[in-house]
Amino acid sequence: MWQGFFEPSLSSFTLYNCFFWKKTGQNHVSITQERSTYGPTLESMEAEIRRCSVKLKQLKEVCIDAVRQRDETLGELRRLEELLYAYQKRRELELLNMRRMLDSYKEQPTPMKALVIEDAIDKSEENEQLTGDDPTVTDEQGLMASLEDVYKELKSVTGVSNHNDMEKMFVQLENSTTSLRQLSQEAEVKQKSLQDQNDQLKAAYLELKSIGDFKLSKISAHERKQGHMDALIEKKNSMQAELNRLRQQLTYARLAIEHIYVKLQMTPSTTKSAKKQAAVILKHLTEINLPDIMLQCMEYQDQLDNDLDGYDLVSEISNMNLEKVS
Repeated sequence: MWQGFFEPSLSSFTLYNCFFWKKTGQNHVSITQERSTYGPTLESMEAEIRRCSVKLKQLKEVCIDAVRQRDETLGELRRLEELLYAYQKRRELELLNMRRMLDSYKEQPTPMKALVIEDAIDKSEENEQLTGDDPTVTDEQGLMASLEDVYKELKSVTGVSNHNDMEKMFVQLENSTTSLRQLSQEAEVKQKSLQDQNDQLKAAYLELKSIGDFKLSKISAHERKQGHMDALIEKKNSMQAELNRLRQQLTYARLAIEHIYVKLQMTPSTTKSAKKQAAVILKHLTEINLPDIMLQCMEYQDQLDNDLDGYDLVSEISNMNLEKVS
């Protein structure tokens, strides 16, 4: 019973501890090797994220500036288009009116012009007496007056009084309008390209951020495993200390039991067979397990109690002392 209780359980416990700490050491080495790769990977990812963020900010500033320039260019283009359209209309009306006047002067002889003027004056006086309105203002003259106003406004706006110079200026404005339209189209293409790059950078940033979050979560899991490993190592050290203490106590117990066993064997026995058996056991004491020794001690203790039953130990000790004195 004692042998089955001590030996197998102790050996099984030792084998389990050896296997457990060997497996724990292997896991610790693999986790340490894997952990050494987390730092450089995370640093490179952080540097890439910072670089992409700086580039994204630069592209955003360029895109904002391009949009502002496009809006300014489009506003200037619309203003020039409106001015050019108004000038073309006024120029067409002015030229049409001039052609009509020129044709009318070419068709009439010179004396008829004076007659026409005098007749117009007479009619205007008659109309003025009848209606009270200014008869010199006709539709054609009103158109001429409006054209003159337009011409004056163009001269005040452009600062050019010569018709040829004004035509050259409007040709230049038309060319500028064409170039501005081309610049506007190029700006729109560039804006679209920058927007696409911005979307790609945002997607890359989100991907890098998700990878970084995943790596950080793995690092947190590794730190938890490391903490668990440290706790296991501490538990192993405490269990090893307890095992050493139990082994020391076992050694002390064996020495004490062997001493008691020897003392019991030295006690005289009443049976010769018991003495012979004790001599054999003493000879092979190192080969006997501790539980067997304890059982033998208990048997010898019972046998000693039976032998001493009814034995006057006090009188026997007194007799022994008297024999020593005599």
